[in-house]
Amino acid sequence: MSQPELFLFIDKNSKNPDKVDSLIPFKVNEQYHFFGPGHDNFRRDMRKRFLTHREDVPVENEIYLIGFSEVSKKFPQRKIIWISKMLRVMNFASAGSLLNEPGFESLEFVPDPKNPELNISPLHIQPMDLVGSFTGYRARSEFHSKKGKDGLPEWAKDVMDPRDSELFTFTGVDLYLNNQSNRKNAYRRDSCFLCEHVFYAEGEGLDVSDRVLECLCEWQPGKEIDNTALFGYKTSSSGRKSLNTPKGGYLQIRFRIAENLMDHISSMLG
Repeated sequence: MSQPELFLFIDKNSKNPDKVDSLIPFKVNEQYHFFGPGHDNFRRDMRKRFLTHREDVPVENEIYLIGFSEVSKKFPQRKIIWISKMLRVMNFASAGSLLNEPGFESLEFVPDPKNPELNISPLHIQPMDLVGSFTGYRARSEFHSKKGKDGLPEWAKDVMDPRDSELFTFTGVDLYLNNQSNRKNAYRRDSCFLCEHVFYAEGEGLDVSDRVLECLCEWQPGKEIDNTALFGYKTSSSGRKSLNTPKGGYLQIRFRIAENLMDHISSMLG
């Protein structure tokens, strides 16, 4: 059996250490999570790794995505709030087929807590076809609908890098690629993941134990690691400390340390 590979994230939308408050990942049911938009750098890197030649790839290695709560004055201690095991890497066009599979009905319509008639499903875009050929994407929910100063909504930037905007035409609802021969390289962020449900906090998160911190210290030698600063601190020229953010917004852990950390987390889950 191959050693596990872990990717660690801070879930900035979940400040409650005992409850997931974001839709990334989305708990489809007791078996699956859907890890959709957001975390642009990670999805870009996974697209480059898995989707160079295909649009839907089963993941044979043990790859775990682990989310930690954000800290706040009310909740100064982080906890593990979700764990997903990656099963498939897809582009959003391919992910649309999930809606036709039994058990994925919850992805069709996710009501906004503030406006239950509004759909905020994280499977938020659908492919457009012309004579059977993919031409671009169209919004199918209100998730990531907010527009930036450049006039592009967040959902468009979930599949394309805004630096490549000259390659696309945005009509207000639809995103077209001007030249289909650029499709392979133009949709730099077009990846999402079907994952196995491992853990999802709905009342109690997992403590960041001393053993978890030991593994993080061993993987990041020389850094000042604690429950607040899982990736260490950085110090400004004036001597002021602030939380360090790993390159790309996530920390990858591999080899023996990943195996030890995952074994410990598994024992915490019972």
